Amino acid sequence: VSDRMYYPVEYATRIGLNVFTLGLAATVPWLDLLVSLLGAVKMSTLSLMAPALIDSTAHWNSDTKAIWIIRSIKNTIVFIIGFLGCVIGTYISLNEIIKNFQEE
Repeated sequence: VSDRMYYPVEYATRIGLNVFTLGLAATVPWLDLLVSLLGAVKMSTLSLMAPALIDSTAHWNSDTKAIWIIRSIKNTIVFIIGFLGCVIGTYISLNEIIKNFQEE
């Protein structure tokens, strides 16, 4: 984006995101279930899976063999826990959403 259009584009993006969030909150009947689903998918990815991958790639060539093996085992365990949290949380959230739609 050019320097002349930077601020108008920034404000339009902010306004658009706020209007989208307001529209989503107004139209989704069970916002708590949507937040639960988004939290299960995004937060497990951002808080557990991504840092494990970043830590592994950041120290790929700088560690000794023993430290690299220990770091790889640790990051693999953290990644698997994050992946299981994502899958189980998504499953539970989707079940709750389906149950609420079936009750109506």
